[in-house]
Amino acid sequence: MVKHVAYLLVLFMWASPGKGEEKLEIVWADSITSEMTSDGPVRILNWNVHLRQGDAHLYCDHVRLYDNRDEVILDNNVRYIDPEKSLSADQIIYDNTNRIVYAQGHVSVVDSIHTLKARKVTYYHNDEQIIADENVVLTDQENEIRLTGRHAEYLRAEKYALVTGEPVLVKQDSSGAEEFRISARKMELLDGGVKAVITDSVRI
Repeated sequence: MVKHVAYLLVLFMWASPGKGEEKLEIVWADSITSEMTSDGPVRILNWNVHLRQGDAHLYCDHVRLYDNRDEVILDNNVRYIDPEKSLSADQIIYDNTNRIVYAQGHVSVVDSIHTLKARKVTYYHNDEQIIADENVVLTDQENEIRLTGRHAEYLRAEKYALVTGEPVLVKQDSSGAEEFRISARKMELLDGGVKAVITDSVRI
């Protein structure tokens, strides 16, 4: 009974409507506790955690909600899903005021035709922009292109991707065999991968 009462109290506090703002809501958690830390009061949610903000849903096994900070820390089996894409990671620090996702670990972002993998990804929900760093792999399933590098930027609205840091582009045929490989200092994908602009120290 205590658990359910605590759940309803926390849900009310986090889901109260603001001035035209979409508030972060707690949809479900198997258990909720509160404690005082050096950063102020924190609510801890465990197991089958489901949060929602507008059209975005977040799932994980462990969440820390700080009263004095505009960020939520999600750990273990973390997923962020909105109408355009899904993101999974080892950990997400979520800025619920500016709708920014800071993901790290084994990060994977999937939309209708692209899959992006990296160690660190920052996703700006409002601008539909993604910045990825470390062991970046961008796969375009529709055009059978695989692009790797150390840094990538992806603008979904513009259908534009930039990869730097010793980028390598590999084009495959329908059987999966490699047709060609290109390396350079900078690579850009335009029109959702239909066109590629490759510059500086190009090798084919």
